Amino acid sequence: MPAPVPAAVVTQIERIQNDIPNSFQGALDRGQRYMPEIRQRFKAAGLPEELCYIAMIESHFTEKIDSRAGAGGMWQFMPETGRNHGLLQDGYIDTRYDWQASTDAAIKYFSDLRDMFNGN
Repeated sequence: MPAPVPAAVVTQIERIQNDIPNSFQGALDRGQRYMPEIRQRFKAAGLPEELCYIAMIESHFTEKIDSRAGAGGMWQFMPETGRNHGLLQDGYIDTRYDWQASTDAAIKYFSDLRDMFNGN
């Protein structure tokens, strides 16, 4: 953490502590089921393990969740982005809601971004 902590970061920390502590804690608790494997998979792919927290931000580690914009699953893939990264979607199955398949897609997506931006 930088010192001093930027005001915007302090504001978000206070918001989490005061406004949404139960929701935030619930997400951390749910994440304990997924984080060890997700972290290991990201590490094996050469990606920062901390990217696992994007699933917390996006869905609070909830597998079966949709956004108003049409994103779905733990990693909140839009339909086309999911298809572009190997997720199946048809009238019977939507693997955006399969946390393991969507984690694989997230790894592909973040790897593509890493390559696109030359490792940055």
